[in-house]
Amino acid sequence: MSDPQRTHKASPKRVREFRKRGDIALSRDVVSAATLTGGFIGLLVSTGSASTALLDLTRNAANASDGRDAAGLTSQALDSFFTATGPAMIGAAVGAVIAMLAQLGWPPAFKLPGFDFTKMSPLANLPNAFGPAAMARRTGAAIAKLVLVGAIVVMSLQSRVVISALDAGSLGALVWDLIRRVMWLVLGVLVLLGAVDFFLARRRIAEQMKMTGEEVKREHREQDGDPMVKGRRRQRMRELAKRRMATNVATADVIVVNPTHYAVALRYDDKQDAAPMVVAKGVDEQAEKIREIARAKGVPILSRPPLARALYKHVKEGRAVPSNLYRAVAEVLAYIYRLRQGNR
Repeated sequence: MSDPQRTHKASPKRVREFRKRGDIALSRDVVSAATLTGGFIGLLVSTGSASTALLDLTRNAANASDGRDAAGLTSQALDSFFTATGPAMIGAAVGAVIAMLAQLGWPPAFKLPGFDFTKMSPLANLPNAFGPAAMARRTGAAIAKLVLVGAIVVMSLQSRVVISALDAGSLGALVWDLIRRVMWLVLGVLVLLGAVDFFLARRRIAEQMKMTGEEVKREHREQDGDPMVKGRRRQRMRELAKRRMATNVATADVIVVNPTHYAVALRYDDKQDAAPMVVAKGVDEQAEKIREIARAKGVPILSRPPLARALYKHVKEGRAVPSNLYRAVAEVLAYIYRLRQGNR
C-alpha cells in the first residue's frame, strides 16, 4: 500500500535517484511482446526460405526410416532448421534489446542492484508474492496462457482432419500457415498484456516515488540553500547596492525628480562620457534615498516630472541618454552649469 503521507509528485531529482539505483518501471511482458514481434517479423521477411527449409525438414523426417546415412540426414536437418529459424531468432533478439533500451533509456543510467538475502526469506517475500501487483501479474499471465492454449488446441483440431490426406509439400505449407496464425494470436495477447503490465509498473513506481511534505522542503533547502542563509545573502546584496548607489549619486551633476515618485541621477563629464549618463535611478523609497544622498553630497535636485519619468522608464543604470532626450537633458545640464557659475 502507498504511504498516505506521500502526496507530492516526485521531483526530477528524486526520479533520477530512483533511476540510478535501478528502481524503474520495467515490464517483462513488454519485452516478451517485443521479442515475439521481432521473431515474427524475421519469419515474415524469410517466408520463402523458411517454407523451403520446413519442407526439407519434413522430407528428411519422412526419409529417416528408409536406411539412408543418418549423419547426412542429421546435417541436412540442422541446416534446414537454422535456415528456417535463424531470421526469427535474430529478430527476436533485436526486439528484446529494443524493448529493454526503450524502458531503460540509453545509456542505462543505473546501477545493478546488489544481492539481497532478504529475497531468499519466504516471510520477507510475502508482500511481494501476494501483493496487488503480483496478483495482477499472475492473473494476467494465467489468462494469457489460457487463451494461447485454447487457440492452439482449436487450430490443431481444425487442421487434424486434413493433415492425414496431405503430401509432404502441402504439409509444409500447412505447417507454415498454422505457425503464422498462432503467432498472430500470441502476439496480440502479449501486446495487450504488455500494455497493461507497463501501465501498472509505471503507476506502481510513481506511487513509490511520491514524496512527503518534509521531503519536499528538505530537497528545496538542499537545492536553494537554507532560508536564513538566503536572507543574509539578500541583505548583503541590498547593502552593496545601497553603497554603490551612494557612490554613483555622489558623482552625479544633477538629480532629476518627479517630486513624489521618481529620481534619476545624471552625470556628464566630457572627458569620459560621450553623452550624459544615468548613474542611478529609483522609484518611491529608492527615489527618496537618492534625494537624501544628493542633499548630503550637495548634488542639486531639479524637478522635471516628464523627463524624470522618461529617463526612469527608458534608460538603464550605467547607460547613456538616448538621442531623443538629448535636448531636454542638455537644457537641465545647462541650467545647472549656470547656477554653478553664478555661485562662484
